[in-house]
Amino acid sequence: DLAALIAVILICEIGGGIAGYVLRGRINSIISAKMGDTMEQYKDHEGVRLTWDDVQKDLKCCGTNNSADWKGKFDEGNKLPESCCPAETESCTTTTKDVYTDGCLGKLEEYVKDNIVIVAGAAV
Repeated sequence: DLAALIAVILICEIGGGIAGYVLRGRINSIISAKMGDTMEQYKDHEGVRLTWDDVQKDLKCCGTNNSADWKGKFDEGNKLPESCCPAETESCTTTTKDVYTDGCLGKLEEYVKDNIVIVAGAAV
């Protein structure tokens, strides 16, 4: 019966929303840990590198919490991914004047909060 199917889907969506709200702190720490893990793979995996570069360019952020998260990920101690600086920057390092200082985790949270209505609308 179509009405029963729609009711089940609606209940699942409400349950998912409640679970997301209740577990939001835990989800944040899981995402933060996964972001840190992928930073370790930045140099070796093209897909990881492209994803980080897109996120950092689009959100104007650098690293998970800040640009210091990239410390030790490159052979040169103060080097950062080029995506941590505006496109016209010649060399991106921790001492570059225009380096993005905000972390991507916080920027991603802001982006989701600003667009949650669109996400919820698409789910319905």
